[in-house]
Amino acid sequence: MKKRFLKVVWDVYAKKVIKNIYHFNKEVFSIDFATKVRAEILQSVSDTIYAEQWSYDNIIGKPYRRIVVGYYKIVYLQKKDTLIYILRVFDNRKDPMKLMDGFKQK
Repeated sequence: MKKRFLKVVWDVYAKKVIKNIYHFNKEVFSIDFATKVRAEILQSVSDTIYAEQWSYDNIIGKPYRRIVVGYYKIVYLQKKDTLIYILRVFDNRKDPMKLMDGFKQK
C-alpha cells in the first residue's frame, strides 16, 4: 500500500500545550518520560495516513476528529483530503466539557 502524503499544520495553542505537557512530565516524573510522551503524541500524528483515518470526537462532534494517545486526545480538523489542522491536545483525565472551550457548535 502506497502511503499518501498528508500535510499536518499545528495550531499555536496545540504547540503550546505539547510544550506544557513536556515540562509538567519532566518536573513530576523524568526527562525520559516527558520525552517519551511527547514523542508518542507527535508520532501518532505523523503515522496518520489519511485525513479520515480517525473517528469524530465524541464530545465536540462533527467535523472534528480525534486521535487518542494514552491519556491525551489530539483534536484535528480536516481541511482537504491531504491536509489536517491540529487544533488541540487535551488531557482526557480533565473534565471533558473543558475541551469545548474555544469550540463553537454550528
